[in-house]
Amino acid sequence: MCAIVDANVLDQVFGDAPSPAGKHFLDWLTPKRGGRLIVGGKLLIELNKSSKFQKWFQEAAISGRAKRFPDDRVNSETTDLETRGACQSNDAHVIALALLGGARILFTEDLTLRGDFRRIIHGDIYDTRNSVEVTSLHRKLLRRSCSS
Repeated sequence: MCAIVDANVLDQVFGDAPSPAGKHFLDWLTPKRGGRLIVGGKLLIELNKSSKFQKWFQEAAISGRAKRFPDDRVNSETTDLETRGACQSNDAHVIALALLGGARILFTEDLTLRGDFRRIIHGDIYDTRNSVEVTSLHRKLLRRSCSS
C-alpha cells in the first residue's frame, strides 16, 4: 500500500531524533511489511531539505520501497485541483500526489490537509498529534493496510 509523508512530520521520520511512531512508520516502508512511499512535485522539494531523507529515498527507490512521480504530472494535477477549488488546505500538491499514486495513508499533523485527504481520497491518517509513541491505532492502521 502507498503512503505519503507530509513535510510537517519530516523530522519524526527522517530527523536526527525520530519519534517512536516515526520509526514505526519507516519500518513499515519495507518490502516485507508492504508499505511504499510516494513522492513528487513540490512535496519532493520539501522532503529533500533533509539529507537523511535524500539518502533513504535513493536506496528505497532502487529497492521498491519508494516511487517518484514525474513533477510535471503532479504539478498539472495540483493546478487542476487549485483551479477547481477542491482543497481547503494549501496542500493541493499532496492531494494531487495521492490521486496519481493511489496513496491510502497520509502521515501528517496538518488538520486542514487531513480533512482534504479524508474527503477527497477517503484515506487514513497516521497521526502523532496526541502521542509520538507507537499506539494501538498506529499498529492497527499499518497492519490493516498490509492486508488490503
